[in-house]
Amino acid sequence: MDFGYYLKHQIELHPSMQMQDLIKMCYQAVFGVEHMLADVEKAKAYFMQEYEATPASFSVPLYEPISEDFCRINLAAWKARDLDPDELFELFVKSAGYNVPGTRTDLNNCAKSAEKIIAKGLLPFSLEEWKEYYVAYKNNGMHPVHHSDAYRIAEQPAYRLVRKSLLNADIS
Repeated sequence: MDFGYYLKHQIELHPSMQMQDLIKMCYQAVFGVEHMLADVEKAKAYFMQEYEATPASFSVPLYEPISEDFCRINLAAWKARDLDPDELFELFVKSAGYNVPGTRTDLNNCAKSAEKIIAKGLLPFSLEEWKEYYVAYKNNGMHPVHHSDAYRIAEQPAYRLVRKSLLNADIS
C-alpha cells in the first residue's frame, strides 16, 4: 500500500498533525526503530516511566499502522487490555534488531506521497508551506524529529513503534 493510505488514516485519528509530525511519521515508516535504542537500559527505564504515567484507555486503538512494515502500539490501549509491558518493550527492541534498508530516497518518496494528501487540503498547512519546510529539513540532514508541541498537547502520544510482523494474532 502507498504511504498516502497510512497518512490518511493517521490524519483521521490525529487531526492536529503538523508538518513536524508528518516528518516523524515518514521517518519512522522508512527507517523504523533503530535510532531510538542507542542505550537499551536507559530506553527501558524511560519506557517504564512513561508506561506507568499513561492512563489505561480503550478509547484509542491498540495499534496504528503507519507503513507496510511498522505500527505504533498505544501504551494506553496495551495497559487497558492488561498486557505485559515487558512484552511490549521486547517487541520494540526486536523491531530495532531488524535491518531496515530505508534510504533518503525512500524518505523523499514518502514525502512526495504526502504531497498528494496535502494538496487535497487534509492537513492544516499548505503544499507551499510543506515544500519549504521539507527543503529545510533536507538541508539540515534529515534527522529524526520529535512530535510538534501542538500534536503533543492535543494527542498526548504514548506509543512504541513495532514491526507488524512481530505481532501475533491474539495481540493484533
